[in-house]
Amino acid sequence: MNSTAADIAGEAGASAAPPAARPLFGTLVTLVRREFWEHRALWLCPVVVAGLLVLSALVMRANVNLGADASIRVGHFLASQQKVALFTIAQWALWMPIGLAATIVLCFYALDCLYAERKDRSILFWKSLPVSDGMTVASKALVAIILVPLGAYALALVTGLAFSALFAVRATFGYAPPVLSWNGLEWLRAEFAMLLLLILGVLWTAPVTAYLMLVSALSRRNPFVWALLPPLVGSLLERIVLGTHYLWDFLVYRTLGIWHILDVEHSHVVTDNGLRPFGTLLNELNWRGAFGSIDLWLGIAATVAMLYGAVRLRRYQDES
Repeated sequence: MNSTAADIAGEAGASAAPPAARPLFGTLVTLVRREFWEHRALWLCPVVVAGLLVLSALVMRANVNLGADASIRVGHFLASQQKVALFTIAQWALWMPIGLAATIVLCFYALDCLYAERKDRSILFWKSLPVSDGMTVASKALVAIILVPLGAYALALVTGLAFSALFAVRATFGYAPPVLSWNGLEWLRAEFAMLLLLILGVLWTAPVTAYLMLVSALSRRNPFVWALLPPLVGSLLERIVLGTHYLWDFLVYRTLGIWHILDVEHSHVVTDNGLRPFGTLLNELNWRGAFGSIDLWLGIAATVAMLYGAVRLRRYQDES
């Protein structure tokens, strides 16, 4: 009887033990899903733009004002190398509007992600859960700096393939000039070049994203205004008082400077001798100088510092 009572007590103690803590990865995945659920524009806007681009392949007319018959035959006058080059350039051209849409959405997301939860007081609910402030801010930074850009890249890749396939079908039946020609190797080279450009762009502008998140955690109202006022007013005051423009030059450099380090202005896919495949940029751009730039890695360090500041502000700032 004593053994039975001991067994019952042991079972009761086991059932009363606290549940095992959820793995950090599972918690992070849940928080990331929450961001995409609460901010649907993160994926909806790029998808809409991609859909419109694919539909444009069904209605686009690539004539050159030579008459109806001549516009259909224009593709036959292009060399096969030029058609391949135009195909890779088209992949890049389709990537640009999707990337632009994702960038615009991400700017508003970074400014709103920490401010909105205080505005609607949902922060009270999330703070009641066993989720740290660091994990919450990390999930938002992961979405803004890594997941959405990579998702936009993958979406652009699929969009380019769908657009090219539809355009090729129209060309087969004579509804569009056969100006695009598939080449698997050049397609891979072009996609790899675009991926490297994306990685560099994301790393270079990561401090801007972290700054917007820091403003989102700091401001009590109108984070958009508070994000713009310091750099604009500071640049204007420097210009008026000192007659210099170092701050403005720094802001421009921090936004676009990576492309000058890459030496993009001296590399062209459209030349006087015709078109060149987009993948030729792999051999011409200053990739080593860009990835090895001290300014790039100082920006990463600044990103970590500002994200840490956002964590501290979320932890100790009054939720109202």
